[in-house]
Amino acid sequence: IRDASEKLDKHEHELRKLEEKLSAAKEKGEKLIALALEGTIPKGTLYKEKMDSLETEIGLLTQQISKVQAQKKMAELSVNSSEFLHTNLTFAMEHLREAPDKCQLFFNPEPCFLNPFFHSSEHKQQEANPKMVNLFN
Repeated sequence: IRDASEKLDKHEHELRKLEEKLSAAKEKGEKLIALALEGTIPKGTLYKEKMDSLETEIGLLTQQISKVQAQKKMAELSVNSSEFLHTNLTFAMEHLREAPDKCQLFFNPEPCFLNPFFHSSEHKQQEANPKMVNLFN
């Protein structure tokens, strides 16, 4: 959970930086357009080169933002699934004592040779066909 949360934080931080850069590039472009419309600067080759470079920068930043947003979404899913798994395992461990004896023996952390379930005929059948698991009979 901690690792997934750290990755999520990293992606959120990176996303904020990219969005700030994108915002700054858009502001530069808007100022340049406003200056050209006012006639303060001529619409020559220098203006076109600056506009082209700003458009390219904005396009690259937009692509990077899309990529980081996808990575952030995956990190969010990882965090959520980790938390869900942790919650379910905690719940199962808390209620293991209420489970039937067979289940308790099956989940006993003792080595197999000490676990009576390991030597039962039902376990040998299960080894022969692992798809046939019936713990609640």
